[in-house]
Amino acid sequence: MIERGTSRPEEGGADRARPSGEAPARRRGGTPAPKAPVRVLLVEDSEDDADLTLCGLRRGGLALEYERVDTVDGLREALARGAWDVVLSDYGMPRFNALEAFAVVQAGAHDLPFIIVSGTMGEDTAVEAMRVGVHDYIVKGHRARLVLSYADVPRVEANAARLGQVFLNLLINAAQAIDEGRADRNEIRVSTSLDAAGRVVTEVRDTGHGMPPEVMARVFDPFFTTKPVGVGTGLGLSICDRIVCSFGGEIEVSSVPGEGTVFRVLLPRAVTRPAAAHPPSALPAPMHHGRVLVVDDEPAIGVAIRRALRHAYDVRVATRAAEALRWVTAGERFDVVFCDLMMPERTGMDFYEDLRDVAPELLERVVFVTGGTFTDRTRAFLDALPNPRLDKPFDVRDLRVAILGRLR
Repeated sequence: MIERGTSRPEEGGADRARPSGEAPARRRGGTPAPKAPVRVLLVEDSEDDADLTLCGLRRGGLALEYERVDTVDGLREALARGAWDVVLSDYGMPRFNALEAFAVVQAGAHDLPFIIVSGTMGEDTAVEAMRVGVHDYIVKGHRARLVLSYADVPRVEANAARLGQVFLNLLINAAQAIDEGRADRNEIRVSTSLDAAGRVVTEVRDTGHGMPPEVMARVFDPFFTTKPVGVGTGLGLSICDRIVCSFGGEIEVSSVPGEGTVFRVLLPRAVTRPAAAHPPSALPAPMHHGRVLVVDDEPAIGVAIRRALRHAYDVRVATRAAEALRWVTAGERFDVVFCDLMMPERTGMDFYEDLRDVAPELLERVVFVTGGTFTDRTRAFLDALPNPRLDKPFDVRDLRVAILGRLR
């Protein structure tokens, strides 16, 4: 399905979409409507949701030309037809999802801002989507003012990508804590300052539901969550805590039920060091091409790995262990297997035992991908095996080192 249209910014509350081909309207006093509207490509299966998105853009004073698609073929055709300013995509649709849409945009070498607009995407998936290259993420139905209050603070000892994951996770949690509507009464405030010890403090404060003491006491525990099934794994804040602690910092939380929550990330300021005598060594280059299998229920993980390795390896991605097992049973073989440890239906542990029966030669090529936290069962399983593990979040260097270790 493809829908096209042009619309003007709202005036006096009026809001009307003009079908393509209709003569442009003129403003009061005879002044023509803007001649350079923003060209928006909408990837959305719901006409009602598309209308809400367009209405929000028009209320922001934008004149629009738009096209709505809800299939892969429709997206490819729209990209080939015109030059777009931005792609706005729903996350979950019956025929495909936002990450698949993003892969189509990337495959066509279209350098376009890509923004996911969703009300069902969990924070772990959102974090991985941003790491893959998605430019931004907007939560449907949550309405709050975002207030930024940045002081002049020094640099900190941290990795920018991993620290970005922390703050994205905190912002998504803040948004999900606020009910729909009443934007004039709700606020997410991000501020920076220095504490008495000279540490850099970043504060994320929301006016959401808040947490009772018994929930707040467990908020950093692995697998603890108060969200519905399918929305988050309970690992987001646990991973954030681990990342911040690895930089020598800490996360504090305070909350009042009915008033809101404050997360404070405290990090040591960077220490000035003399320039290195020799430039850092380059990332280890792949020695040769090979086949890589990725088994992970988070589509963004597979997309990220495929994107990072596509120039050197043939990467096959499965979001279910059963799917990957069918490929192996049919005779496909891989040089390296990246397998998520915790998945629904069949876990990475189950998949490993399945390989023992159908392709035992692949066992030594498995690299387990983990969130860095373990149950007693998973810890015992990993301790009993020589296979390496790759803790999320990881980067291209981590992937290449893991691959080279398996190929030797």
